[in-house]
Amino acid sequence: MSEPDGWSSPRAAQRLRVQSDMVPGRSEVLALIATLAAACLSPRPAFLDLGCGSGDVTAEILKRRPDAVATLVDVSDEMLKRAGRRFPDDGRVRHVSLTERGRAAIEAGRRHRAALEAELAEKLGPRRAEGARRLLADVASELGSTAAARGRRVRPPR
Repeated sequence: MSEPDGWSSPRAAQRLRVQSDMVPGRSEVLALIATLAAACLSPRPAFLDLGCGSGDVTAEILKRRPDAVATLVDVSDEMLKRAGRRFPDDGRVRHVSLTERGRAAIEAGRRHRAALEAELAEKLGPRRAEGARRLLADVASELGSTAAARGRRVRPPR
């Protein structure tokens, strides 16, 4: 069942919290993510937690690197509030809310992607469209272009 306000409702945020705590092995996965992230931080460690939710990953990283500073961002103000309650007076943690323009850009991107995916599924059929998506992702990964695409360093061909 989807929430009428998406992640912006306190009810949805609480449901996520409860469901997250029920995932088998979740604490081990969080510990692994935090250990890897903490090991990759520079001598003057700072990190950005995009889609921070209630701040679980940030909390784990800060346990391992108390000298780190974190910037938390989430599209949901409710989730950001929950993260804020977790780190109420912690000077190492900064919370950043999206502006209306930022939210609109995210929603426009989601709508555009959904329209493209629907068009592809209509033309190829859902199974072939998913197969094509996976193949393209594998090719991009094999060619080492995944990081460039994620970093927006992709240039059109000349």
